[in-house]
Amino acid sequence: MTIPVRLFPHLILVVLICTMSGCSGQPESESSPRASRPRPVAVMTVAEPDGGQKISYSGQIQAGVQTGLSFEQPGTIREIGVQRGDRVQSGEVLARLDAGDYRRAVADRRAGLEEVQARLEEARSSYERVKSLFETRNVSRRELDQIWARLTALEAREEAARNALEQAEQDLADCVLRAPLAGRVAEVPAEIHQTVQAGQPVVIVNSGDAAEVSISVPEGVISEIAAGDRAEVRLDALPDKVFAARVSELGVQAGALSAYPVVLVLEEDDERIRAGMAAQVALQAEGRRQRIRVPAQAVAGEAGGSRYVWVVDRGKGTVHKQEVGIGALTKHGLEVLSGLDGGETVVLRGVHHLREGMEVRVMDAGGGWRP
Repeated sequence: MTIPVRLFPHLILVVLICTMSGCSGQPESESSPRASRPRPVAVMTVAEPDGGQKISYSGQIQAGVQTGLSFEQPGTIREIGVQRGDRVQSGEVLARLDAGDYRRAVADRRAGLEEVQARLEEARSSYERVKSLFETRNVSRRELDQIWARLTALEAREEAARNALEQAEQDLADCVLRAPLAGRVAEVPAEIHQTVQAGQPVVIVNSGDAAEVSISVPEGVISEIAAGDRAEVRLDALPDKVFAARVSELGVQAGALSAYPVVLVLEEDDERIRAGMAAQVALQAEGRRQRIRVPAQAVAGEAGGSRYVWVVDRGKGTVHKQEVGIGALTKHGLEVLSGLDGGETVVLRGVHHLREGMEVRVMDAGGGWRP
């Protein structure tokens, strides 16, 4: 049978309608078996808070107090009584200068003082004699004033000579270098028979109640660290020992690579610890404690700015919307500050296709998410 050409458009329209409707004439409703089928979802179980994230940094041991000890006058070293690593007590003799010149200086100053004192005693006797004559009008005022001026000058010379002797005695005492406090000898940068200048370090002593560790912390982390935060310190030289430490100082000025200096104090002493040892510090920042992290794709947002996740009720097989407060996005995931306690099952993908109370079917997420 031949179909007129003018009927072709009508036949094409009929074919399209049948194709779109499945030729059944019954559109799919929400009550149909296909529409009510539980939606498959990939999920994860939120990890319980484990006390926070520990971040590791490389650092170096430094002494609590490091003091470079030196003589206060120049001279030639005659004796050095300590070597690197020695324990020293407060007041202990560390080194001595050749004191021959200083002893001679003390003798000269003492002789000079004795000479001036003898002349001063003579001048005082003369003054008393002339004063008595002046009172009986046997000498003039001019003679009395001359004797008084001489006496005053000798008194000034006596004071200067006394000060010179005290300084010479102090210089002699300073030929002995003593430890100002207890500690350990870190370095001896001088040698016997070496001529040193005043202030030139001869012995360097580390002191303090405990050793310290210095590390550098990135600017994105420094605000979450506080004095008193706990840490674990491992030394490359003592690999089998873990030292407890706490943050004692926080830098306020960034150094190289925008990193801030942080100092930690070891809470125990060990005779084997030396300044300069390399250290690995696992820092427990208080600011990061009790925070939960989830993948960023598990969190959705609403027009008002609030954020939420879909939590699966495994007993009912449904989901409900849980509003959450979020923090920083880290390489370990998005930090959740509130709304989750840990242990909840949340939807990982397809969060924009869910609605409150929708039935879901949990699917294997390929081993689950790990931060």
